[in-house]
Amino acid sequence: MQYNGEYGCWKCLQPGKTVKTGQRGHARAFPFNEEDPKGPLRTNELTLQHARYVVNGVKGFSWLSILQHHNIVRGTAIDYMHGVLLGLPELKEQCITPGSVEEKLYYNRLNPNKPKRKSEILPHAYLLGSLYRRSLYEMEFKALEKLIGHTPTTVEVNAFNRIELNNSLIFGLDYKRMFRRNCSTVKYCSQQSYAFGQVKCFCKFSLGAEIKNIAFVYPLECCAVYNPASTHITAVKRDDGILRAIDIRDICRNCIYIEIVGEDGTLQCYVCEFPNKIEVD
Repeated sequence: MQYNGEYGCWKCLQPGKTVKTGQRGHARAFPFNEEDPKGPLRTNELTLQHARYVVNGVKGFSWLSILQHHNIVRGTAIDYMHGVLLGLPELKEQCITPGSVEEKLYYNRLNPNKPKRKSEILPHAYLLGSLYRRSLYEMEFKALEKLIGHTPTTVEVNAFNRIELNNSLIFGLDYKRMFRRNCSTVKYCSQQSYAFGQVKCFCKFSLGAEIKNIAFVYPLECCAVYNPASTHITAVKRDDGILRAIDIRDICRNCIYIEIVGEDGTLQCYVCEFPNKIEVD
């Protein structure tokens, strides 16, 4: 059955109409029938007859139609992508007011797992969630002191756990509601070279008249390239006893962190940079 045909609904026999969209586009629309919103309904027997003569949108018999106790209408779901989601953008333009509560619900329905941007902290970097005021821990204080070159004048910072950087999500390990474990591993610039690390959290603080955005990172020491033919996979060592503070602007990209238990029982750690979207090794 063709989803955009005249009889494109698998559950009923209401015919659709061709309507103009834009200057040269056309689409199939199904006007709301107030007298019979859901009918006339298709039945298993009627659908088999339509399949025999290839009418009313049914293009022929399906292998499922030969099953003895299978109802071809009740046992087939509506094409959700074409039959439901395909109409959402047009529905939004007609029915949803910009900035309204309905618009927020609309975007939450389309992107249920994508946090919404809150504010831009750097070019192509956005703060997600909320800031919370807290004191620096001892390891964080020492890491920050090493980064700025002198003792910080304050131990109070505005901390946050999530950012969107270059359209990628990066979550700190302190974030308790993380839904993807690999969101914390990053590649960053370190003394004119590159290094890997796992972000613990982020913070914002004032350094004179300048606002600094910092990421606290557990460094991952590079051991060797896993495979010369796949230079984007690197063997690393993790040491949670070391914490480094880096500028968020030094983060290049997010990576995938993998832990494997070897045959001898030792833990082997790797970082994959993903050079392209189709490579899966």
